[in-house]
Amino acid sequence: MGRIIAVANQKGGVGKTTTVINLAAYLADSGKRVLAVDIDPQGNTTTGLGIEKHTVDASIYDVLLEGQPLMEALVPTDVVGLHLVPATMDLAGAEVDLSKADHREMRLKAALTIVKERYDYIFIDCPPSLGLLTVNALSISTMLSFTTVLLDFLPFSWNRLCISLPVSSLSKVLVVETVTRRYDRSFTGRSLWTISLHP
Repeated sequence: MGRIIAVANQKGGVGKTTTVINLAAYLADSGKRVLAVDIDPQGNTTTGLGIEKHTVDASIYDVLLEGQPLMEALVPTDVVGLHLVPATMDLAGAEVDLSKADHREMRLKAALTIVKERYDYIFIDCPPSLGLLTVNALSISTMLSFTTVLLDFLPFSWNRLCISLPVSSLSKVLVVETVTRRYDRSFTGRSLWTISLHP
């Protein structure tokens, strides 16, 4: 099984989508088998990888809420070796719909389990929130990339994310990596933590 990396931060505009698109394309261009999963209702990873949202037959919404097999939602991109599960505007209502669903935190995990052996890397572009879509991404991820910019509120954002992790459904060890999007000589630029989510 390859690495499954959720790129998350509840703040918008910190480079989550840019990180997903560029890392996924680079790794695919290097010969790796890569899947990008867009679970952000804005769908910028979908658009950024050259897919017109209105032309797709199925999206991540259909996978999470309608029980459609993830294989039926996969679309190829212009980058050889890089596939995408697209997001459409339907995803805007997913948080409400998921709140009423059974196993609401584990739906993405169930869908990706079937295909994860086919890929070396799976990147999940999360929405700028700590809702059920992000929780679904964390439930399957082996790594969390906390993409950020250098801001006074960074410690608050990091603490808020850690406090919000649903320990009961994510009982595992996650490697958490911060990716700093703006350079500052006074900042190391990259840090690694391993945090245990066991109670």
